[in-house]
Amino acid sequence: MTRRFEIDADSLPDLPGMMLATIEALRKLGSSATIHELDEEVISLEGVTEREQGYMMANNSGPRVNYYWSCRGLVPVSFEQCLL
Repeated sequence: MTRRFEIDADSLPDLPGMMLATIEALRKLGSSATIHELDEEVISLEGVTEREQGYMMANNSGPRVNYYWSCRGLVPVSFEQCLL
């Protein structure tokens, strides 16, 4: 299967690709999941590498991959987290 998105140290990932992967993961998980379960399933489905998972946000607030899921509306989190 072809990857729908990739994470690197500097550029934005393909957000529509991330959304499609998230929807597929939710379907596989029975339409309900914790944020951690969803993260793990998308990472597994897409083959997100350890290297990609290790890229941090510029302010070291967390991994880039988790930031893009939460702050772009792909998974619900508090608005304050998105302002970090």
